Amino acid sequence: MVARKRGMPLDERALVHLLKKKYPTIDNVYANYQPIFLIDQMRAVCEFEGIPYQMTPELIDRAWGNMFVRDEKIVH
Repeated sequence: MVARKRGMPLDERALVHLLKKKYPTIDNVYANYQPIFLIDQMRAVCEFEGIPYQMTPELIDRAWGNMFVRDEKIVH
């Protein structure tokens, strides 16, 4: 529903990738705010590259990389 409201066409292959490959990699419970941010990140990539809005596993991976960071120790 969020994707449709934001003009992002749904893609079954991309949704399966998201639910089976990406969400299992995080240690928190699925939150209902995450799809909105993910879709906004995919839209931003499409706008930047001048391509139509689309949902692909590759765009999910790129948008995902903008949402989550590794917990690393910073050495000063």
